[in-house]
Formats: sequence, structure tokens, C-alpha cells
Amino acid sequence: MDSKVLELLEQEWLSETPNYGEEWLDALRGCIENLSEESSQLLRSRYFGNNSCGEVAKQVGIRLNTVYKCLSRLHQDLKVCIEIRLNELKGG
Repeated sequence: MDSKVLELLEQEWLSETPNYGEEWLDALRGCIENLSEESSQLLRSRYFGNNSCGEVAKQVGIRLNTVYKCLSRLHQDLKVCIEIRLNELKGG
């Protein structure tokens, strides 16, 4: 995919993420704590470092498309992890 298309998809995903409460944030924190160091570094650089995906690719030394693919997988993995944690809180 063209990098512009991937950037637009990421922006759309972020804009659709609703503002959740404290339980959701706690679940997210727990899920992030269980990530590998490499995945954690990628997320920190992209979102907490406020870097573009291109900047992350240069920092980490990987191709831009690889950054997009890794972040997409991380988004999906975190979503599943959060859903599991929230269901456990609800007794499910």
C-alpha cells in the first residue's frame, strides 16, 4: 500500500477510538506492560514521542511499511487484550 493510504487509515483508526473511562485505560496500561520491549518501544516512539511513522522508521532502522504493519498488528492485539481484560472485570 502507498504510505499516504496507510497514514490515512491510521488517522481514521485513531479518530474512531472513543473516549473510554478509567477501566479501559487501566486495561490498556496492563496490556502495554505485557508487550515485548520492541513493541513497547515502537508504541512509545510513535504515540508518546509524537513522531510520525516515517520518523519512527528512521529511529528504529526499519522500512516505513514495516512500521505500519507492526502498528496495525499492535492495535489489533491491544484491542483484543483490552476486550479480554474488560470482560474479566465484568465477570465474563
